[in-house]
Amino acid sequence: MIANNALHRTGGAFWNEDQEFGAITLFAQGQDIPGVTIRDTEILDSTYDGSSSRRVAPPSRG
Repeated sequence: MIANNALHRTGGAFWNEDQEFGAITLFAQGQDIPGVTIRDTEILDSTYDGSSSRRVAPPSRG
């Protein structure tokens, strides 16, 4: 759970500007992340996105 936060000027570009991340970024490497709750959280003047989520699918088994 992420709760009761104020995030100012967070997120942005990393790794030589190759990837951009939100102030809150959830990244699942091959599996879902169940039960995530974000509440009572202010995101102010984020440099990229307020929040983002990404999932990388597991490699195919073929």
